[in-house]
Amino acid sequence: MLAFGLYMSIMGKVDIGTIAAILHLQGNASFLFENIGSFITLIQRSLVGAARVFALFSSPTESYSLLDRARSSGVSNQMIEMKAVSFSYENDKKVLNNINLSIAEGNMTAIVGTSGGGKSTILKLLMRFYDADNGEIYVNGKSIHSRTLRELRDLFAYVPQDAYLFMGTIEENISYGKIGASKEEIIEAAKRAYAHDFIVEFPNGYKTIVEEGSNNLSGGQKQRIAIARAILKNAQILLLDEATSALDSESEQLVQLAINCLMKGKTTLVIAHKLSTIEAADEIFVLKKGEIVEKGSHKELISMKGLYNNLYDFQFKC
Repeated sequence: MLAFGLYMSIMGKVDIGTIAAILHLQGNASFLFENIGSFITLIQRSLVGAARVFALFSSPTESYSLLDRARSSGVSNQMIEMKAVSFSYENDKKVLNNINLSIAEGNMTAIVGTSGGGKSTILKLLMRFYDADNGEIYVNGKSIHSRTLRELRDLFAYVPQDAYLFMGTIEENISYGKIGASKEEIIEAAKRAYAHDFIVEFPNGYKTIVEEGSNNLSGGQKQRIAIARAILKNAQILLLDEATSALDSESEQLVQLAINCLMKGKTTLVIAHKLSTIEAADEIFVLKKGEIVEKGSHKELISMKGLYNNLYDFQFKC
């Protein structure tokens, strides 16, 4: 086009300004056709993301009412009790089968077992992320169906294996444990969680922004912030879902110190991967394929020479 335009200009058919305008327009048109493939890909990616967002918005909302009060029955003298509880994510495969367990107020109880045995599912049923197919669950003496979800979940402080932190400041992430908490309460919770020292090392301290995916924090730092959040909440019952299993040795020691502080005066239910962390538990339940196959203290289970003893020996031989 440039060569032809210059020829036309020499022949006096068109001026240089017109040629420049044509070349500019031609560049824009070429850019459109050269990049139309990537435009289509970007649009498709955006449509997939939009579909996920709309699917989330259209998902049913959890009921906070007491419409299912009729399902509740009886009372319990235990802080946590499960009676003949069965559950399946799919109709043809039971994850939990006839689970019976009780936890007295102030006790530390652990649940151990092989992968896929249903350990984490027990915590999900306690907090009513799902409803059991059969049986009844009691928390603080009452059926979980006799409380609204908000009332029920206010009884728990939950620390998962991979704690989720929201985009925002570290201070805001800790304060989710108790909306409206004062700065002094937040700092005290962080100190008890062994998080204060590393927080103040950041240039902005407690005002440090947590990046998306918590990429500016290590795994141990994330866990200690989550534990500070749980300390601030000060709930009656503490649920720990393998809270130290994904950490290196140094981080694990600090997180374990924070957990020990968190457990004081609480009824604690621990899902344990590393059996050395639950030797002091008042009672240990051993799950296998959704059923409780053993229960007792650490010493009692070791003396049984059963599944727990095999798991313990395997970890320490490794």
